[in-house]
Amino acid sequence: NQVKQGEELLKNQQQQQTEYIRQAAEAQKQQLISQIDQLARQQEHELSQKYSQQQMALQQEYAHQQLVLEKQANDLSLEYQRNSAQEGRQRQQQEDQLRAAAETQMAQQAQQAAMAEAQIVEQAQM
Repeated sequence: NQVKQGEELLKNQQQQQTEYIRQAAEAQKQQLISQIDQLARQQEHELSQKYSQQQMALQQEYAHQQLVLEKQANDLSLEYQRNSAQEGRQRQQQEDQLRAAAETQMAQQAQQAAMAEAQIVEQAQM
């Protein structure tokens, strides 16, 4: 009977220790799961921050490029306007010169015609 009681006691101790080991293992497992979950959340947060920073940098670069392109477009527009104005002035000067040359030529021709007429009149009077 004592042997049976001793065996029963040992069996109970073994069951208690086995249960303790299982509970301790489960507690460690839950603690590790919690740590892994926390680490995953931290990494997700860091990734989200990194993405936000990259997105902001991309938007800033886009805005900068847009400003550069707008400045280039404005500069080219001003250059075109200057060149157009200069070409217009040159064209006007050429037209004025051609008109003046034509007027001078017409005046010379008129003068030559008048001189020729005067010579004809003079010869007719002789």
